[in-house]
Amino acid sequence: MEYNIIINSKDVSGGLDISIIPENDVVRFIILQYKVWSLPKLINHVSESLSTGIEHAHIRNYSDMDWEDKAWAKNVKGSELQAGEMFLVHDIIGETTIKEALFDKILYDYGSKLLEIYQNDKTLPNLWVLEMHQALEKLKVKIDKENLT
Repeated sequence: MEYNIIINSKDVSGGLDISIIPENDVVRFIILQYKVWSLPKLINHVSESLSTGIEHAHIRNYSDMDWEDKAWAKNVKGSELQAGEMFLVHDIIGETTIKEALFDKILYDYGSKLLEIYQNDKTLPNLWVLEMHQALEKLKVKIDKENLT
């Protein structure tokens, strides 16, 4: 799976989009579903391998799932979820699985571009830039560890 972060996209409000090949709208819209101000919370949850979600967008991390969650994912997916995978569900678009390491990289690159674009935006809470820097740093540490294994 290849991806690109697109700046000044006409397809989404805010202009920052994700292109994934082969196309995977579930991954794309799970991330885009989050408002700019709430992205540090998502990044923190992902950096800690926690399951999380908001309205219509749900991320289930294998390492954070109990047996009932794994059984539910198997029923929906049709096969067992494997260690190192995430099960993503968008209530409108559908569901998919993705390697945790790949999702981490996509989210890191998207979050980094978002920070670059919005770091001087005065409409965001005062601590947003600091929270984004801290969240991205935590995710970068996780990605670096994943690259070592």
